[in-house]
Amino acid sequence: MATLENTVFQLTINNMIVYTDKDSYQNLVKTVFWSMTGNYTDETGKVFTASASFSSSINTENIENFIPYDQLTKDLVVGWISETTNIDDVETSFVNNINDQINPPPPSIAVLPPPF
Repeated sequence: MATLENTVFQLTINNMIVYTDKDSYQNLVKTVFWSMTGNYTDETGKVFTASASFSSSINTENIENFIPYDQLTKDLVVGWISETTNIDDVETSFVNNINDQINPPPPSIAVLPPPF
């Protein structure tokens, strides 16, 4: 079974929406579009994957310690994302999704013919 410890997660920053000029700041990040993938490899070598795309709005009010766009790092942007999204919850949901792929739960709805 997949766990947080044996699943490999990768967070990718896809794009960012910026204010080109706001309050004397150039290219101030407003929204970050990102995706995450979780991969679990079972004992036979079969890989199970869960992935999703997200967007995170960045607070652009009361800016402290502005960092120019060309000096941003992935770690810094992931920190911003973490302020609005619980990454641990995303990873846990991926592990649950992968485990449902390995052992699918019984269906909760079904289409049946009339009983008559």
